[in-house]
Amino acid sequence: MSAVLAGGIRVGLALLLLMPLVVTFQTLFPYVVGKALYARGLIEILTAFWVVLVVWNRSYRPQRSWVLLAFYGYLLVALIASALGVNFTRSLWSTYERMMGVWDLVHWFLLAVVASAVLRTPQQWLYLLNINLGVGLVLSVVAIAQVLGVRLLPWVLQRCDVDATLGNPSYLGAVLTVMVLLAVGLLARSFAPSEGAVSPPTPSHRRRGRRGTPEPAPPNRWQVHALRAFWGLTALLCLIALYQTGTRGGMLGLMAGAVAMPLGVILFGNRLALKPLAVGGGAVLVGVALLFALDRTVGLPWAVRCPEHTVGARATALVRSESPGTQASLATRLLSAGYSVRAMAERPLLGWGPENYIVPFTRYVEPRFFQYGAEVFDQAHNKVLEELATKGIVGIVFYLALWGALVWAVVHRRRPPREEALAYAVLGALVGYFVQNLFLFDTPAMMLQWALLVAWVAAQERPGEGEPAPEAERAPLVANGFARGVVVLFTTAVLIFSLTFLNYRAFAGASLAARAVAEPLSVGERIALARQSFSTFPPLAGTARWFIFEALISQWPRLSPEDRQRVFTFILEEGDRGMRQDPRDYRLLSGLVFFFQRAGGSEAVEQIEPLLQRLRELGPGRLETHQLMANQELLRGNYQGALNIIDAFTAQAPARAPSFAVLRQAAEAGLKGSGGQ
Repeated sequence: MSAVLAGGIRVGLALLLLMPLVVTFQTLFPYVVGKALYARGLIEILTAFWVVLVVWNRSYRPQRSWVLLAFYGYLLVALIASALGVNFTRSLWSTYERMMGVWDLVHWFLLAVVASAVLRTPQQWLYLLNINLGVGLVLSVVAIAQVLGVRLLPWVLQRCDVDATLGNPSYLGAVLTVMVLLAVGLLARSFAPSEGAVSPPTPSHRRRGRRGTPEPAPPNRWQVHALRAFWGLTALLCLIALYQTGTRGGMLGLMAGAVAMPLGVILFGNRLALKPLAVGGGAVLVGVALLFALDRTVGLPWAVRCPEHTVGARATALVRSESPGTQASLATRLLSAGYSVRAMAERPLLGWGPENYIVPFTRYVEPRFFQYGAEVFDQAHNKVLEELATKGIVGIVFYLALWGALVWAVVHRRRPPREEALAYAVLGALVGYFVQNLFLFDTPAMMLQWALLVAWVAAQERPGEGEPAPEAERAPLVANGFARGVVVLFTTAVLIFSLTFLNYRAFAGASLAARAVAEPLSVGERIALARQSFSTFPPLAGTARWFIFEALISQWPRLSPEDRQRVFTFILEEGDRGMRQDPRDYRLLSGLVFFFQRAGGSEAVEQIEPLLQRLRELGPGRLETHQLMANQELLRGNYQGALNIIDAFTAQAPARAPSFAVLRQAAEAGLKGSGGQ
């Protein structure tokens, strides 16, 4: 029974690693929703299997682990910050666009617990890491084909923003950063001595480590060559694809990880593992330098379609300040950093709540931010600042403590050379992930890589890994057969409930919303699908509600009087419901103000004013606030007032003048027609 359950969990872990390839075009945000729900469903199944396994065999209980303890503490703080934040529902469930709430974090914690408990030998971990690299190889091939204009998968869009199946080049770059470093680490491991005395402890290794794990039977020569070819090819193609994504943060993370691998061994590790790691890390740095040199001189042969989208092109544009997009990226991140600090200062202990960064951003954003574009930040684009703003000082302390535990678990003891090479490759991958996340934020596909690394490190804290557990340790945790049956039934019931009500219903809600937005339907059919979507999974209805409102508002000029009445009633009812669910939902509120201004005209000015006042309180510096304020003055006939609002905003953000062009034209025409009054 135990062997079957443990084997099933290992197969499930392998299937979980396919998550980056999942794309669901039938839902909103097809590159995010499907991945997150696929991962959650599988993790829940694996956790249920593991609970049953522990009941039958107590040796699979979680072992003492500082890493898992730190992860648990961080999760607990996140939950408390959610409860005390400005929107518990959003903190817990996030949005369809991100799918990164505390409920998602619970799943990554469970994955780390299950994987570290069930994968008990180096060989089992090697199998899993190689499957993960196989997925990375597929992603890199798809990405390079995307650059060449070859569509290998029907759900991969052909464009210069190289994203494969991730939907965003930055997301792909973060995943490939980890893949390159793991591939180089496994390649270095194969060249490390298979045996060698463990160096005597140093002051930084005072804690007694577990005994060296005996190596499994070595593969034959052809297997070794095949694996080395696989690791080398994966590292090379992932590096090329990473370079082509143009992700500067990912490339900085890669270089930091490549340096951290040999440097960590020099400072803390078994020096017998230094040579292969130094060669591997040096090869990565040389590869980056060669790609940059070729790219900026003769050009990369596979990048002829999109020559200005590589890391080299974007880095050069940043240094020379040539590209408006590059300038905007840097400027908006610096401004966002300031807003994060202000957010922490207002709620210093536990912040605004996970996934609620959009609230302080909207509160503090200034018109000058929009000089660089109309995009708003619902994430800080810097993980440390995100933690500071959304979880406060307590949250950032626990977050950094978790990272400290990960580093300490790797460096506090020494291992045989091959184990050491892989351990410091994992450390390099963790460093790379941390550095690239200083320029980005977590996504489901990225969190899978991070959780896998966390689980590997936690598994290394298991004493005597690979040794058979004593007979007493393999006894059932619950001795009574009837009680074991009750545990199995209860676990099954919880699993079915979660898969049905928390995963399938979320997927169905996103699918119904996508149909209501995109399909050619009558107004009545669109509204019916919308209501069904909202009721299917209410915690995530906010995003769907906004998209459907936008679709209906865009149809307004072409609607019959009867359909207009239906739309007006629907938006009035659902808008009220949405604002009661989240009174700080700026996007929904601005959409309502725009709709009522459009539908009611000058007759509705007084009724709209309280909503507009609330909008000014939530986001006094937002572009939409000033557009709607100017439009409100136009409806009042105060043309000079409208021009004053427009001029005040565009004085700070001249590039946004086109966003006010129609309003300015109407105000000037009205002013002229009224004789300048």
